[in-house]
Amino acid sequence: MTSAMPSAMPSAPPRRLLLTIGALTTIDFLQNGMVAFSAAPIMGEIGASPDQYSTVAAAYASVAVVVIALQRWIVERVGWRRYVQGSLMAAALGALLCAHADSYETFLVARMVMALGCAGMVTSSRLTVNLIPPSPARFFGIKALASGVCCGMALAPWLASAIVSADRWPLIFWLVAGCTLALLPATSVLPEATAPPAQRSDAHPIRLAALAVGSFLVLYVLQRSYYDFYADRLWLV
Repeated sequence: MTSAMPSAMPSAPPRRLLLTIGALTTIDFLQNGMVAFSAAPIMGEIGASPDQYSTVAAAYASVAVVVIALQRWIVERVGWRRYVQGSLMAAALGALLCAHADSYETFLVARMVMALGCAGMVTSSRLTVNLIPPSPARFFGIKALASGVCCGMALAPWLASAIVSADRWPLIFWLVAGCTLALLPATSVLPEATAPPAQRSDAHPIRLAALAVGSFLVLYVLQRSYYDFYADRLWLV
């Protein structure tokens, strides 16, 4: 992935760069945490059973695996700035769809759309730290990344409990959509450069399809084992 990174930025990290690094990790850990802590109320609202909700988690994770695998390929062709901006818009769209979901099927599709944007946020944040030249200034980027992780993990259960207690579960996703759209202006600090055609990596459709199917099946079996291990053990194996 480092070969796809543009040239490094000045030694003094801009505040918008640090904001982008911290906010990307905060948004990802926040949305994942809130969805996990609000599982029971959301299941009740969309009419999903626990095993169906576990399928949603497996589908989200399998999409995320494929998106992360394609991250370098995309960045080389569209540039770092457009990639992050596209991820934020996809996450916002998926969050809005989740907020309006009224059935298990619509929520499943909405979470898969959301995964298209949220999948590479932590990786993007970590690699954006590399835009700061090796120096003591890079520790500011590492600090922003770690602060984002801590803030997202700490805020998720508190916000989820407050929103669910008020019987307003769609606010979870409205909040995520608002955060992602609010971060868009800060991403203008990221470079737009793309990799020269001769240095671009190739995508392998068959391998990606195998990765997508294989990751979903493994995650699906792991999730289903909580419910069907004794009844369908041979099938799961």
